[in-house]
Amino acid sequence: MGEGAISIKKAVPIIVVTWILSLVSTLALVYVAPNVFPHWFSNGNEVGVAEKRMDGALMYTKLADGSAASAKILDGTLTATDVFDGSILALKFADGVGTRAKIGNGAVQGVQVGGTATITASWLNGSVISQQLWDGAVIGIDLTTGSYVVGMVLDGAITTAKIADGAVVTAKLADGSVTTAKIADGQVMAVDLASGSVINAKIADGSVTTTKIADGSVTTAKIAAGAVTSTQVADSAIVTTKLSDGSVTSAKILDGTITGLDLANNAIVTAKIADGAVTTTKIADGAVATIKLADGSVTTMKILDGTITAADLATGSVTNIKIADGAVTTAKIADGAVTSAKIADGAVVTLKLADGSVTSAKILDGTITSADLATGSVTESKIASGAVTTTKIADYAVTNLKLASGAIPYAYTYSTTHASTTSTSFVDMPGMSVSITLAQPSFVVIMFSSDAGIDRAIGWSLYVQAMIGVSPVVPGETTLTGHGLDNRASESFNFYGFAPAGTWTVKIQWRTEISGLAGNVWERTLIVFALP
Repeated sequence: MGEGAISIKKAVPIIVVTWILSLVSTLALVYVAPNVFPHWFSNGNEVGVAEKRMDGALMYTKLADGSAASAKILDGTLTATDVFDGSILALKFADGVGTRAKIGNGAVQGVQVGGTATITASWLNGSVISQQLWDGAVIGIDLTTGSYVVGMVLDGAITTAKIADGAVVTAKLADGSVTTAKIADGQVMAVDLASGSVINAKIADGSVTTTKIADGSVTTAKIAAGAVTSTQVADSAIVTTKLSDGSVTSAKILDGTITGLDLANNAIVTAKIADGAVTTTKIADGAVATIKLADGSVTTMKILDGTITAADLATGSVTNIKIADGAVTTAKIADGAVTSAKIADGAVVTLKLADGSVTSAKILDGTITSADLATGSVTESKIASGAVTTTKIADYAVTNLKLASGAIPYAYTYSTTHASTTSTSFVDMPGMSVSITLAQPSFVVIMFSSDAGIDRAIGWSLYVQAMIGVSPVVPGETTLTGHGLDNRASESFNFYGFAPAGTWTVKIQWRTEISGLAGNVWERTLIVFALP
């Protein structure tokens, strides 16, 4: 209560006193006046009877103390002005005489009412008005439970300070009386809200933040169609379990926002892909395996020029019908890839062979006949060393012009100096020795001729032999001449033998038949050549 305020408990006595004073004024006229003015109210012959007294002649100073008894006061003649202020005490009142009609309006002041003099039963319903209550006089303990009813309190009279903490319960609030302005910020808790009380119209735009939403409380029924946009959803907030099957349509997905990490393995099946949606950039390199391609789906237009390698082709997959006419050029064929089995009989005609493409390795041994060779096509460089054997050479085909210089190894020497010997054992003939180099095992022909003679008469002989290295050759020892000194003549003989490849010394040796008999030679020649 405010400073100086009087409780209703104290105010009620004031009201009662006011009522009593009004009553006393009336009683004074009835009971006090006859005692004060006895002569006016007697029936005898006393001096000062009313009829003998002049109006206004009897003053209160003429009355002895206690002389104005109740019987002396004419009933109904004592008014409020006849009674001194404060002269009527509580003991002067007979029980029940202080009726409401006897108390003047505003007559009962607080000082006239005892501490517990007034009770509810003493008040006429509706008799206590605002003007009769001191400011702050009505406190909680002065009011009985249920004593207040509508209309007793002045509009606006109950301020915040007049209401005890916790005094306003649900039953005290009129429907719709609690507005936003009446609720302190942040005071409405979850337990204060009735189930289903928060509808769309009650929620301010943007007021529902993440912290205001209980985990798992937002179900499909709580979300308005189209209400959840990208700005309302926290990053990574929507996991798979939060989405109902089939709820994410194309229109709900921001163009270009789904990455590979967003998709579960095997999530994209054929039905989920729009026709023509899978472009080259959408397919990872190497992602399209054989099993992903429908039979016959790979046409020429689908294959990037020059991208099919041998590793891409299954063994035996390239059949004749798969190859376009003229499609197989030299660059397309791996070295050694075209075997005999791959080529149809008679398929490779002259036009299909590039110049110089048929090497020796490509030709089956023994398959080229004379008819296959163009006239003059077999040149020297085309013939391997040793390839032309005797059987390959036509009779009389090898002329001098066909033999290259040095093709047939040979060596020769000659001498015009006279020489003689008396040795009966073979010794080297002076000037008759040559060196020859053979590239291969060869047949060696030795041709010797000389002008020779002997000192004695006919009957004695001079012998010769040819040597390759340290070995005599066929026919061995032979008679060169048997003529005497005076019968000197030209003689010749041919020898031959076989020698392996290498460098060899070929020479002529000679001897006489008997000791002391001299053999002589004058002009002489030695020619050696080798044949393979």
